[in-house]
Amino acid sequence: MEAIFNMFKVKYVKLDELIMRHCKEINPDSRVNLFINLEPILRKLASANVEEYLRVKSDDKSLEMISCIINLAAHYRLFFTKNKLYSRIYMYLSYPFKTSYKNRMINPNYRKAYEHKFTKDSKTIVLTKTLDAVLPFVKTILEYVEGVYLIGADSIESSLVPQVITKEFPTNHINFILSSDKYDYQYVNKGFYIIRPKQDESYMVTQENLIDNIKLEEKIVTDISVGTNFYPFILSLLGDKYRNIEKIKKIGLSGILKMLNKALQENIIGKDVSNINILSKIVREEYRPLVLSNFYCIDIDTQMQMLNVKDIYDITKQIVDKFDNVSLKKINDEYFRHYPIYLLELTDANKLLKKKKRTNVFI
Repeated sequence: MEAIFNMFKVKYVKLDELIMRHCKEINPDSRVNLFINLEPILRKLASANVEEYLRVKSDDKSLEMISCIINLAAHYRLFFTKNKLYSRIYMYLSYPFKTSYKNRMINPNYRKAYEHKFTKDSKTIVLTKTLDAVLPFVKTILEYVEGVYLIGADSIESSLVPQVITKEFPTNHINFILSSDKYDYQYVNKGFYIIRPKQDESYMVTQENLIDNIKLEEKIVTDISVGTNFYPFILSLLGDKYRNIEKIKKIGLSGILKMLNKALQENIIGKDVSNINILSKIVREEYRPLVLSNFYCIDIDTQMQMLNVKDIYDITKQIVDKFDNVSLKKINDEYFRHYPIYLLELTDANKLLKKKKRTNVFI
């Protein structure tokens, strides 16, 4: 199990290389937000090998998973601390697993596969029971760690969490997302940097290289490129099997890029257009209703408009800071002797940085 979490821990040498290459605005006074999408990790955990491991594992399997989740945050907290950067870390996922998703008003099957995987699949029974025991405990522990949080998205799309938090708590922090989910790549249009964990081949997705990286991931070779403003539209055509968003038949990324390029050359659309009502007109009429419903379940800004005050509060109320290093150490010493939580990396260093930069404009 730990090996799977380690797959999402990018080596510090690689992180240094990526940040130096892509994040020119970082300086000694910078502060950062790191959002970690836990769902790609859950997909890896939902395997026969892990299920069998958990099935025969002793009662401390929950403690091991708690430690793995929290130490993932500790890995990145220590990296930023070593670089003298104050950090806030938000881990997020769609939880509880069974909920009434708002997007089902548009797509009745929205996230049905995800829900089934963690509520009804016989191959993940022990994993789901373990997660149900672990996630509330992780959230409680992190309430006592300054600046590290676990956010369950409940009825809204979990990948809206970074947008909700940065809108509700605006700062001058530099924003990163750790994710292998192409859905999250939309955030490059909002100034985020996407850290794509892939062990020694990890890379950074930015507004400058998004389309090129998508072509590499889709394994297509073409010189055609378009602006990143078209990315939510591209996703609306490609679909998303993890969210039960149906793809448009008989069209892949190469065909989509050709279609967009042709529409641009013929001045059917402008290079900066992002309005789905305009973009959908370049698709065959029979596919337009599906493209529209897909877009409403994909585009971050469109979904944000559907949120109400309660939806926002259900996210922000989970950001709790109680600060109690003494109790944390006691819990760690008593319960996590075999799977220690890296408390020093999580707590002391970041507090020192906060005190050092108390007069800084970045808050």
